[in-house]
Amino acid sequence: LDGYLHYSTAWALTWYFIEGPNEEDRERYLDYFRGLCEDGDRAAPFAPKDWDGWEALEERWKAFVVAIAVEPKSADDHLILAANLRDEGDLEGAQTHYQKVLELAPNTPDVRYWLGYCCKRQGDYDGARPHLLAAMKDDPQNPRPVYLLARIESGLDQKEPASQDFVLALGLAQKASA
Repeated sequence: LDGYLHYSTAWALTWYFIEGPNEEDRERYLDYFRGLCEDGDRAAPFAPKDWDGWEALEERWKAFVVAIAVEPKSADDHLILAANLRDEGDLEGAQTHYQKVLELAPNTPDVRYWLGYCCKRQGDYDGARPHLLAAMKDDPQNPRPVYLLARIESGLDQKEPASQDFVLALGLAQKASA
């Protein structure tokens, strides 16, 4: 995870230097790379004496990064955002973006599965069923939607299941494990 954080921080800084509002920071950044490319002097000073310092740069950078609006436009944008939100535990937010993927690109693989997954994890078992059934039709070889349906039908994840169909659940579980 540390490597990923360093990687994303480096790209966020690069984005700030290239697209941010502070022209002096941008020029300083470009001068630094020009120096590396032109004469190979890795110790070329990035911070000249008239510079206001790292703390001021960090404040400008943070303000810029925090103000970046997430504006997904394509189905892929929504799919990436949905997966990130799902991984962070924001299933409601993920569900919203998976729905948008279905609107923009209804044949996107696994979207119906993930919608069913999000519904199930939020306790909306009736809402999960149609998505998981559609996912089974989309990819009959994928055991994941079948497995989730088996859990729903058995009532396994519910404190007080509204209904339990153990015969159906067993059949689904056997199909998923096959």
